[in-house]
Amino acid sequence: MTDFIQKNKKLLLLIAALAIIPVLAAILIGRVPQFQRSQKVGSPSAQIQIQQPKVESKHQSLQQGPFKCPATSSFCQTGKEILKDGKYVGFGAKIATGSAVIAAFDGQISSISSTLPQLNNEKIITVYLDNNERGLRAVYYYQGIQPPEAKSVKAGEVIDNMGDIMELYNASLVFTLFKNDFYAEEGEKLSSADFVQ
Repeated sequence: MTDFIQKNKKLLLLIAALAIIPVLAAILIGRVPQFQRSQKVGSPSAQIQIQQPKVESKHQSLQQGPFKCPATSSFCQTGKEILKDGKYVGFGAKIATGSAVIAAFDGQISSISSTLPQLNNEKIITVYLDNNERGLRAVYYYQGIQPPEAKSVKAGEVIDNMGDIMELYNASLVFTLFKNDFYAEEGEKLSSADFVQ
């Protein structure tokens, strides 16, 4: 076996290099699940540091709520601060399976899904709702099957429907709001008073 390794060392190094190229490509183009990006919101695992582009700061008057409730009225009435590993993740609550996920403001959505093998392969959908004119980003975390496609949405529009309670956060939906710094370590602290139906 040792002779084989010595004779084929260059070939084995080439195979190893080819195996790691897709992983590096995924990291460089941003296809790494959000839980592992530098945002660190609710991160269940080690961080990969990716430099994010700066967002031009917008005036605070453009960022004021109240915002549309990101789910059913019971979500906004019973929601509370959700912490993971001692860090604020967002505003969340347990509500009925199949409840609508709703755009809190006008913007463009994009999304990813992450499967968490350490939690029985729980599939978490992460939806980003961005409004660059107002300097706002909302991040929605919920259990789901297929992330919604990228599109423009209006405040109050249904984005998706959520699944069961997430084991990761012990909530059906966690909603986080960022103002100007879309990649801050923690979003704004929210309460029921920040939302309207």
